[in-house]
Amino acid sequence: MGNAKKNHYSQILKYTGLFGGIQGLNVLVGLVRNKLVALLLGPQGMGLSALFSSSVKLVSDSTNLGLGVSAVREIADAYSQGDAKRTEQLVCTLRSWCALTAVVGSLLFAVMCPLFGTMAFSGSANSHVAELLLLSPLVGLMAISGGETAILKATRHLGELARLSTYNVVLALLASVPLFWAFGMAAVAPSLLLIGVLQTAVTVACSFRHYPLRVSWRREVLASGMGVVKLGVAFVLAGVMGSGAEFVVRSWLARVGTETAVGLYNAGYLLAVTYVGMIFTAMETDYFPRLSAVCMKRSAVSGTVNRQAEVSVLLIAPILLTFMFLLPMLLPLLFSGKFMPVLGMMQVASVSMLFRALYLPVEYLPLANGDSKSYCLLECVNDLCMVAFVLGGYHFWGLYGTGVGLCAAAFVETVVSFVYTRWHYGYQVSASLLRYVGMQLPLILIGYAVTLVGGGLAYWVAGAAVVTVSAGISLYIIAKKTELWTWRRKGNDGKEETED
Repeated sequence: MGNAKKNHYSQILKYTGLFGGIQGLNVLVGLVRNKLVALLLGPQGMGLSALFSSSVKLVSDSTNLGLGVSAVREIADAYSQGDAKRTEQLVCTLRSWCALTAVVGSLLFAVMCPLFGTMAFSGSANSHVAELLLLSPLVGLMAISGGETAILKATRHLGELARLSTYNVVLALLASVPLFWAFGMAAVAPSLLLIGVLQTAVTVACSFRHYPLRVSWRREVLASGMGVVKLGVAFVLAGVMGSGAEFVVRSWLARVGTETAVGLYNAGYLLAVTYVGMIFTAMETDYFPRLSAVCMKRSAVSGTVNRQAEVSVLLIAPILLTFMFLLPMLLPLLFSGKFMPVLGMMQVASVSMLFRALYLPVEYLPLANGDSKSYCLLECVNDLCMVAFVLGGYHFWGLYGTGVGLCAAAFVETVVSFVYTRWHYGYQVSASLLRYVGMQLPLILIGYAVTLVGGGLAYWVAGAAVVTVSAGISLYIIAKKTELWTWRRKGNDGKEETED
């Protein structure tokens, strides 16, 4: 048992390190791009880009039928069994459905452009309808690239997926910055479309090497994919709710504030939530298949979830603290001095990532069980909490309040997820997970309290001390679990026994 647990933790760390390292490289390239964009366009330009992206993502998530997620399970099952013919048939079916959703999504976005312009830019003299119309093909490109990515994921071409993610970030840098330098704000929409074209081309070229293009719109081919489509409806609803929540928040900020407020919020969210959250990337590639394999064994489910949550908490805590203390230097370095008003929001929002490390492994339980109703229910509650807390926080405390809102929403999401999965799936949180949270959460709160004091020597000494303690705890526990998990003692009969 001890060796088995050691292997489980080692596997989690291995894949977290692999994909976390790749994402770390992507983040560095992305930060360079954001720095240049911030210098060239400022907060208003970043806010405009965020509103365009939110509009496109909302329609994309509404029309892609969740194929990029739901198809992975069926294709992976056929591929793991060595059934090449069935794998190729499923790939053909997926591509056919993706092509249909690409056309429908692009046309729907084109029709809805005036509505998006009115909703997102009602406080502006320019509703940007022409730019939104230019972005309509981007919805189709996202549907196609999502399908091809699902094929690579299901057929276990994980190395190529990691390289593709790096290529995409580099392409985004090379395609957008020259346009922003030459044309300024007018290049926001064209650059987004160009990035989509380049990234889709690279993804398609990689996927076609393994499975050459085959599509068919015959009735029997499309009918064979109805099972995947039905399963994907849950992902569509969840995606619509998530994208809708982001769109509502950004649109509301633009209405009651300015596009500059949206840009500041987007920058804060990008650094404090999106980039720091890259450490959780391995969950989709490694943890989800492992959880799916044991979801019918309730005795094994809790152990699998708890181990993933424990490693996530131990890894994220010292990273959060380091990030929190370095933000006063990172923010002007990565963006510009104009973004300093968002510092307080980012520091308090980063605390929410510890709660995210707790609830994400638990929220995969409905997916692993194919329980679309529970998945949608949890996502609905979480999105409503996020919108309510973020908008409420902004109303009372401005940009700082949005960070408080994100943190409060993450806490509620953790409680709801744990209570619901305990009742519905019999999930039991381990004593060790609670113990590790009890060690790291006070340190994170102490660290945040130090950031409120200000700068100076005391700030850096106290910060270094808190980070050192947190990292020391995490390293000791991880080393014990992966190398010294078992220890032997002699029982009453004099024989050695193994304890976990």
